[in-house]
Amino acid sequence: MIELAVLCMHHNCTDVVWQNLASFKRWNTPIYPVFDGDGSDSLPDSWRAVDHGGTRWHVATNGGRVPDLAWSNSDLAVYAWIMAHAPLANHYMVAEWDSYASCDPHSYLRPVKGYDCSAPLAVRPHQIMEWFWFKQLPALNGFGPYACGLVPLCGTIVSDRCLRALAGMDVSAKLDCFSELRMGTMAGALGYPPVCNPEGRSVLWQKAPGINYQKRGIYHPVKELLPSVPEACITTLGE
Repeated sequence: MIELAVLCMHHNCTDVVWQNLASFKRWNTPIYPVFDGDGSDSLPDSWRAVDHGGTRWHVATNGGRVPDLAWSNSDLAVYAWIMAHAPLANHYMVAEWDSYASCDPHSYLRPVKGYDCSAPLAVRPHQIMEWFWFKQLPALNGFGPYACGLVPLCGTIVSDRCLRALAGMDVSAKLDCFSELRMGTMAGALGYPPVCNPEGRSVLWQKAPGINYQKRGIYHPVKELLPSVPEACITTLGE
């Protein structure tokens, strides 16, 4: 089985989405588009959460018709996707529509290959209580001791066994909280405590000024069209 596959999460099909998809495709890593919107504007060959009624995602987002709910429950679309597929890779990387790859995703995986769940930042209340979504700690019920946020969900890498276990636990736990808090917390409760990926330094929850997209890395958020990046500037991490 292959080591890594990329899940391209998207809710529309703009020029920026195509640009960012192409940045991943040039590395020849298998990509599976996952559509978590409510319309027909999806990438070719997408697995469309909206076409699978009865899933937790479909119920929680009213079939994707409430954008804020679709955004805050994007992990539910990932769980629905894994339950609909046989194992395809040892690890899956969540790449939201506004992420851009100037490096081989396998290089991004390398430092955390031995872990079942990793994120650009894995935050816990005793470390960063100021994280906005920790306001939902009361919603975790008995899962409070495992509270952990994946910041952001984009750039998170989970093993196949971890993702399947998450999908199974979600059906019974039904935690009503933000996706980044739900996935990180359940992973810890399952015995897969999330770790930080040291190569996630350019995967941020908001855009930082002065970013040089020619420097190798995975970038988020990238919501605009970029100048062409010379191939000579695109290298793999660690070179």
